[in-house]
Amino acid sequence: MENKGKWKEVLESKYGSWRNLNDFKITNNESLWWKDLRSVYGSMKHNDWFERTVMWRVGEGNKIRFWEDKWVGGTSLISTFLRLYEISNCKGSTVGELGGWTHNEWVQNITWRRTRLEWEKEIQEHDLM
Repeated sequence: MENKGKWKEVLESKYGSWRNLNDFKITNNESLWWKDLRSVYGSMKHNDWFERTVMWRVGEGNKIRFWEDKWVGGTSLISTFLRLYEISNCKGSTVGELGGWTHNEWVQNITWRRTRLEWEKEIQEHDLM
């Protein structure tokens, strides 16, 4: 989706962003098309086909939330590394805000609310990155 433009502004003002697809509170101003799309996006009735089928491209990482979105392996990092998420100062941050590629190596910039325990450091170094 284009990052700029009037159509983007109009659609987001009416429906919100793609993140709102799994927001289950229905409003009266939604079109039938948008209601249908939301109903199959995260619906157990449809076996979450949309979530399982669509792969997000990280790109610069400015739209994908590091902990909350499913951008690595089909599950969110918060689901896999809840303990690290809980001690992170970076809740809601995007992938691009928390790291980047330098000389073909991922360099992370995650800050913590307290000093991590040794086993938490090992999880981060071996499993998270």
